Amino acid sequence: MQKTLWMLPVVAAGVAATRKAGTTHRSEDRAPTAYDMFEHKTDGGVRAVIRPGS
Repeated sequence: MQKTLWMLPVVAAGVAATRKAGTTHRSEDRAPTAYDMFEHKTDGGVRAVIRPGS
């Protein structure tokens, strides 16, 4: 987990294009489903991106 913490401020500032970073994109209310896909690697889910406020 420590290896990726440098990304948090970059993503929060809008510098990183998270659209291309994930294989699974879900709104905040569907976060549990996205995490389940990521955790079990189903439906090609390798990286999950949760869109806050959607």
